[in-house]
Amino acid sequence: HMGHEPPLALFRLAGLGLALAALHVAGPAISRATRLPFITVCLLAGIGLQPLLGGPLLSQLQPASNAALGIITIAAGSELVVANLRTQSRAIAAVTSSMAAATVVAVACAMAVFLAAYPDAFTSAAGTKDIRDGYGRSERQQHAGIGRPHGGEGGGGGGGGPGGVWVG
Repeated sequence: HMGHEPPLALFRLAGLGLALAALHVAGPAISRATRLPFITVCLLAGIGLQPLLGGPLLSQLQPASNAALGIITIAAGSELVVANLRTQSRAIAAVTSSMAAATVVAVACAMAVFLAAYPDAFTSAAGTKDIRDGYGRSERQQHAGIGRPHGGEGGGGGGGGPGGVWVG
């Protein structure tokens, strides 16, 4: 096992180098042809190459990945023009607010669907599952003495439940 790891790691590293060189050469043309931003082409290439490059190589390259992300962030920030941001501030605020509101609505709808499909999902986990007795009373009503039958189980009394008259 140990004898085969360095050649595989070297193969993966060489594959990464070739992929980066190919992306540098062909990436802009792919970006123009697909009308996708170059960064999207790079992300898609990374997703496609992940199985080939995965494993320990990616974790070993984490410092380089962090440095590259920092450089990309600085480059993106340097292209922002503060004057343009000021003139577009209302539109930016509207888009940001709309996205936040849409997120809240989407999460609320997803929770509603989830709770409709799994109504006991949260009550069981908290230990407050609604347990009903033979009289249709919840556990909370049982402890509070609400709706309990009067006159015992064996009959007598008349209305409300199997054992007699409802009180409470």
